[in-house]
Parts: sequence; structure tokens; C-alpha cells
Amino acid sequence: VINGVLQKGDQVISKASGKMYDVLQVGVFHPEPVPTGSLHTGQVGYIITGMKTTREARIGDTFCRTRDEASGERAQVTPPTVPYEVHHENGTVETISNPSQMPPSHEVASILEPTVIATIITPQEYVGGLLTLCSARRGEQLEYTFIDDARALLKYRIPLPEIVTGFYDELKSKSSGYASLDYEEDKWVAADVVQLSIRVNGEPVDAMTTLVHRSKSLRAGKDAVSRFRDILSRQLFQIAIQAVVDNRVIARETLSAMRKDVLAKCYGGDVSRKRKLLEKQKEGKKRMKRVGNVEIPQEAFVGIRRIDRMTSLISYVCALCLSYVHAS
Repeated sequence: VINGVLQKGDQVISKASGKMYDVLQVGVFHPEPVPTGSLHTGQVGYIITGMKTTREARIGDTFCRTRDEASGERAQVTPPTVPYEVHHENGTVETISNPSQMPPSHEVASILEPTVIATIITPQEYVGGLLTLCSARRGEQLEYTFIDDARALLKYRIPLPEIVTGFYDELKSKSSGYASLDYEEDKWVAADVVQLSIRVNGEPVDAMTTLVHRSKSLRAGKDAVSRFRDILSRQLFQIAIQAVVDNRVIARETLSAMRKDVLAKCYGGDVSRKRKLLEKQKEGKKRMKRVGNVEIPQEAFVGIRRIDRMTSLISYVCALCLSYVHAS
């Protein structure tokens, strides 16, 4: 929930289909679904609506409250976040859930992140891939046993930020959908967390600011700027897309400018005139770049999230097809 309160009985509108639904239940995962009656600003949870068929549920769909539509407000898609406990150099401690609230690195003594105990039950043939997945997600192995001749049980302590960012989708992909996941809250541990921000022509995009582990910041930055380059529309001037950590650019992509053919009406003639037209176009683009603002539509954020979900879905389908081929 970005702003306001979502309650049972409210009406919401699907951005994908435009249909209106009644909210029958809202709640949070703890880790099982727990009805709460309402969700407030900053909370992440679930809603149950009156959808009649599965066709109405679109991957990457966004729901808006009807009162927000009436007031002209728009829902904003942001990366999933979890709370962090920040210990300042002056001795104060605060809990932040919004990445933009992260203080400058020179003011931070340490950062604690929540962890969970994840229990995974899987067929034995998928154990290798799941061990690799848990290790890549900074997991600490606590138990590895065989339940019977066909199934294994894995227990890991994994940081919660790793769980909420696509862990379940990868788990299903690597196990062809056969592995199950259950997790419960555990202790808070120190972590080397940094703020990763995205800048478009030098202007920060607050909605895409995230907190990531330093060891993954470079890969996350390269991935983010690459996707932004594919989503954004080209302008009449060049657009620089940068990933920044600690005021240092760690990744960059450049979206080239659209070029108007200023020589279209020049049939022959003096070459100096053509050169003059090209130089004039070049100077005009320089001026436009200095004063031009890049408007990032909401569809760009939705598109990036949809790419995440579709990539996971494609991987899952491919793995499932391979399992059928192997079985036959």
C-alpha cells in the first residue's frame, strides 16, 4: 500500500482489465495468511476479491482504490521492501522500510536485517539446484536430511530481503514446481547493505531506489539500467541511465537519440550546406539535453515488474517441460 488504507468492503479497479471488484478480505503473510481487516501505508499483504475466473487475474496487475481514481491519484509500482534496523554513529537506532530513508553511509555504524528459517521439502533429483539457490541467496545451511527414499528436507537461515525478491519463483523453477517452502521469523543479523539508486539524465528515480547487499549491488545495478533502457521510449536527445551506490556510478546504459533526417530535402547542392544543417541539428540536441526532462510513465515500472514475473514463468515452464521429457 503506497498511500492511505485498504479495508475489507472497499472497491478496487484492475488496471489491466478496468473491472471493479469488492475487497472480501485483506491480510498479511505471517508466514501463513492472517486476515487483518485493513492494510495501511507501507504494509505488504494480500487481498481477496470477487474474481469469477482465473483469466481475470493478470500477471503484474495493479489495483487502485476507487476513491484514488476519483481524486486523480495513481498507484505507484515499487520494488518489494523489508524493514532494516539502522544503528547511527551517534548511538541512535531507527527502523526504516523505505529505501529513500537510508541515511548517508558516513552516519551509519551498522545495519541489521531480518532473517527467516526456511524449510524446503523437495524430490532428491532437485537437491543440487536448490542448494545452489540457497547459497546464492546468502543462506546458512542448518539441516540437510532425507525424509524417505524419494524426498529430502533442507533447512536454511536466509535473509528476508532474499526471500521477498523472487525466491519462491526460482524455487519452483529449479524444482519443476515440486518443492515446497515454509518459513518462520528468526533473528536480526548484521549485513553490509547499501542504497542502490537509479538516475535518468542525472535525476534520481525514487520509485526504483532499493536496498541491496553490497556483494550484489553491481549485478543488480547492471540489470536495472539494462531493463530501463529497454522500457523507456527514445527522445530527441540522448538519455543516460545510471545505477549509483554511495554517490558512485557502478553501471550505465545510454539510450541514443532519435535522429531526424534534416538532409531529406537536400538533393545535391553544396556539401558545406549539408554540414551546416547537421551541425545545427547537433547543437539543437545539446540544448535540448540541457533543458529537457525525461518523463517516466507508470507503464515503465509495471513493465519492469512484468519482465521479472514473465522471466520466472518462462523458466518454470521450460523446467516443467524438461521434467516431462525426462519422465517419458
